Amino acid sequence: MSEDSLMERLDADCIIFYGSETGTAESYATRLAADGQGDSALKHDKTVAFVLATTGDGEPTESAANLFASVAGEAPALLRLGSSPLQSLQFMIFGLGDSTHDHYNAMARSINHALVRLGATRIGELGEGDDGEGTLEEDFLAWKEKAWAALEHVRVLRRTVPEHVYALDVVEQPCLSKDSSTVYAGELNEQQLKGSTSATSYHTGDHAAIWPMNPDPEVVRLLNALGLTDKQDTIIEMHPRYYSISSSSLEHPRRISVTAVVEARLVSGRLFHGLATNYLLALKQATHGYPTYRVAGPRNSLQGGKLPVHIRQSSFRLPADPLRPVIMVGPGTGVAPLSANAWPCVCGARRSVP
Repeated sequence: MSEDSLMERLDADCIIFYGSETGTAESYATRLAADGQGDSALKHDKTVAFVLATTGDGEPTESAANLFASVAGEAPALLRLGSSPLQSLQFMIFGLGDSTHDHYNAMARSINHALVRLGATRIGELGEGDDGEGTLEEDFLAWKEKAWAALEHVRVLRRTVPEHVYALDVVEQPCLSKDSSTVYAGELNEQQLKGSTSATSYHTGDHAAIWPMNPDPEVVRLLNALGLTDKQDTIIEMHPRYYSISSSSLEHPRRISVTAVVEARLVSGRLFHGLATNYLLALKQATHGYPTYRVAGPRNSLQGGKLPVHIRQSSFRLPADPLRPVIMVGPGTGVAPLSANAWPCVCGARRSVP
């Protein structure tokens, strides 16, 4: 299906695609769509917008894997339609990345290059948000304004201020309580855990997806702001955080290790704690000064130090030939997978010493 027929089918002048891992790219795409609803008099060519996060070693998110394969893979399916199958397409693109990683915004850059190669025309700049510098929000806002301005030059576009519509309403059900079996209390289900048959079945180089929870003080702050102070048993579900597994499946096939730094930063006089790392710390010990977590989980489903986690496969693998030389460079951001792959060699060398 071409981009024009898809837009005609959806009766749309602009379609926004996003590839999100933790929900940030999805949030930006939603905001971009809300801003676009205030625009009218869109004429002639259709426009597609992409908001794409980069994960792991420059890999697409799970939700954007098919898009990447079709557009920027080794043998893009769209090339079967001709040398320039997207020549009538105009697009805008914003990437979310981390400049402390080697493959900074690799997903957005790859898709941008591939779309141009397939004949599409980019409107405005290739936007790049940098989470490593903590300027992701500022980068997105700056790109969005420039993108709308560029769009105005190529179209007859009259912008209006969109009317804010509340999408959230609180409805009381007196017959229900937090203990009612029909009330969702935040338990993770099999679908959320990706249907993994065994959370500890992994291969060296894979990622551990840890499902953290908000610390109690932050939950209380939000409930107070919403006027729901008496609803402190409410569980706010978080997206998983991904960590490179630092243990080796050859040496420890049933045990997973992650390597992380427990952080807390002072911003405008307020202390912000790393969400997942402090949650892991809270599972191990109760340390003075750290936020408190209800580590037992909803309905005590995580009692006994249980942790909701699933495994995401990675393409990071060593050569199959064990005699092939390998050079590993650990700049600090990639030490976990290097440690995992080096560990079997270290253990083998120790066993060979008489």
